Amino acid sequence: MGGPAAGVVRGSVRDGATGRAIDALSVSIPDAPAKVTVQPDGSFEAHLPPGRYTLLVSAPNYAAQKKTVRIVKDEVVIGVVGK
Repeated sequence: MGGPAAGVVRGSVRDGATGRAIDALSVSIPDAPAKVTVQPDGSFEAHLPPGRYTLLVSAPNYAAQKKTVRIVKDEVVIGVVGK
């Protein structure tokens, strides 16, 4: 048998004032074995084994933000982070 089934964290990051996608956006999960895929529209997704993870969101000219998420097997966690 393989490892634990993954859950998904999926979200979107936009400028809180304009609602527009943010250029040069970075979303990372330092303690995760998976890479975060960020799209030009500010949406992101990562498939992770169950556990607690900290999302780090940053972009030039914006304050960096951290958000803790809990991943459960076969569950999708959706979030939105603004400016």
